[in-house]
Amino acid sequence: MNLLKTLRERVVIVDGSMGALLQARGLPAGHAPDLWNLENPDAIVEAHRQYAQAGAELILTNTFGASRLRLADYGAHGKLRDINKAAVALARRAAPGAFIGGDIGPLGGIMAPTGEISFDEGVGIFAEQIRALLGAGVDALVIETMFDLMEIKAAVVAANDLRGAVPLIASMTFNAGGVTDTGTDPVTAAAVLEGLGVDVIGVNCSTGPEAMLPIVERIAAATALPVMVEPNAGLPVNRGGVTVFEMPMENVASHARPFVEAGAALVGGCCGTTPDYIRMVATALTGVKPKVRDIPRALTITSRQLTVPIGEGSPFVKIGEKINPTGRKKFAESIRDGRMDMILADARAQYEAGAAALDVNVGVPLVDEAARMRQAIVAVQNVTPLPLVIDSSYATALEAGLQLYPGRALVNSINGERERLEQVTPLIKRYGASVIALLAADEIPERAADRLRIAESILRYLEDHGVPRDRVIFDCLALVVSAMQDGARQTLDTIREVRRQFGCPAMAGVSNVSFGLPRREVINSSFLAMAMGAGLDAAIVNPLSEEINRTVAAASLFSGRDPGCRVYIDMMEEGAKERAAHNAPPPPPPLPPPPARSAMPSPRGTRTR
Repeated sequence: MNLLKTLRERVVIVDGSMGALLQARGLPAGHAPDLWNLENPDAIVEAHRQYAQAGAELILTNTFGASRLRLADYGAHGKLRDINKAAVALARRAAPGAFIGGDIGPLGGIMAPTGEISFDEGVGIFAEQIRALLGAGVDALVIETMFDLMEIKAAVVAANDLRGAVPLIASMTFNAGGVTDTGTDPVTAAAVLEGLGVDVIGVNCSTGPEAMLPIVERIAAATALPVMVEPNAGLPVNRGGVTVFEMPMENVASHARPFVEAGAALVGGCCGTTPDYIRMVATALTGVKPKVRDIPRALTITSRQLTVPIGEGSPFVKIGEKINPTGRKKFAESIRDGRMDMILADARAQYEAGAAALDVNVGVPLVDEAARMRQAIVAVQNVTPLPLVIDSSYATALEAGLQLYPGRALVNSINGERERLEQVTPLIKRYGASVIALLAADEIPERAADRLRIAESILRYLEDHGVPRDRVIFDCLALVVSAMQDGARQTLDTIREVRRQFGCPAMAGVSNVSFGLPRREVINSSFLAMAMGAGLDAAIVNPLSEEINRTVAAASLFSGRDPGCRVYIDMMEEGAKERAAHNAPPPPPPLPPPPARSAMPSPRGTRTR
């Protein structure tokens, strides 16, 4: 049976630790377990057979470290294909009735921008192993024990390039604080992995089962995809130079049902768990069906450590517009010179002013825009945790930014032109991004009906090419009101109808509407309030504008985006404090120094000690 079909019918039991069994069979300390696929195949077969007899239905191949860099440490990288091929055959021989999952662990190096392994190189390393596993006939691919979004992103991209219809499980490991070692929380991990198109999202290794339960709950609440959980047998303890896991198997098994109740559909074990552990887990879950979860799909964007939803019921999203050289001579010169100082200053200022995301545009004539985009994406991530909007007219620059961005970016943008759709859609799909779709083609229509026809055409193209509509936000185009008054008004109708007809969020670039008129902030804020009333979910704005911030806060009260009015109240209270501090009278001048003690009269009757 197909694994994904089975998951709709029953909970699937996954096997446990391979290392624990092989060490008991004499695997020398420091020796790669993967080499035993060739050197001691009978031990591998027996380990798999024990797990299958214990009730495991998904058997993971003994290939956790069978990739180029990991094998190179043992001088065995030339045997990569043979090791992976043998591993699949041994698992199949040991458990002919089970699903065989090709196990893929971390690279064995650090990816850029933190390390020296480029995204393309990482994809290539993973692809070598994945190609071997697929060629050997695995039933699923299992990427596990990942703590870095960039690394798991490269692994998933490599898998998607090759796997066809073979199911893909992607699993991350979280520390006791509930985040990965690089700061990613479970909700953000789920958003990124779902965007990349995996079939199952997992959590493995990490800590003992108790601390993993809330992680499963958070993942299951963030995605409708099946969830896998493989806990350790508690935290490792060093006993006389030997690493042991001391949690009794009853404690691990007692969490099996709570895991399923939290949303898990695959349950197994990781470090320290033996076939006896898995047998107790399988017994605890006999006859248990996966929990039916109705999780609405919504557009989200993320950084490495922060998720921002965009849509009805979510807070209005202010996208900072300042990282853009248009009309800014000195800013453009700094980009041309390869300096990031002004970009960093604008990024930090917008973050501190309350932007929820930042648009990054480095389009300056006669520069290598892809190279500058790489610089800017890395630089901005160093000073702000906000999700980024990667903005360029060139697909090469968009891809350069996406390859260095760990989260789910928002691409700015596509439109109704076929050439643009053909260039950018593959990037959106490959890198798991969300996208802004401009409601324009060869020209910008004034009438809402014409813009909506473009929206329908764009959605049809994207969905036909594997990009679901929950990753699309429509830019309804705020036209210049001084030149096209009716067109500007039609934008409000477009906003309403985009949300009603297509169920997609709507956004606009606000500052364009006031071009050529005096007191532009008044016009911008008035239009923004009306647009929010029509259902606008996000806007590219100047978050440093107090007028804009007040308008968003006030309009959010009437659009269901500020429950209990707390955001508005907090903003006004903070503003009152700042005004009070600004308007407070200056402090009195310092008092003159007292006279010397010998000159001071002593009051009669004063008691002294």
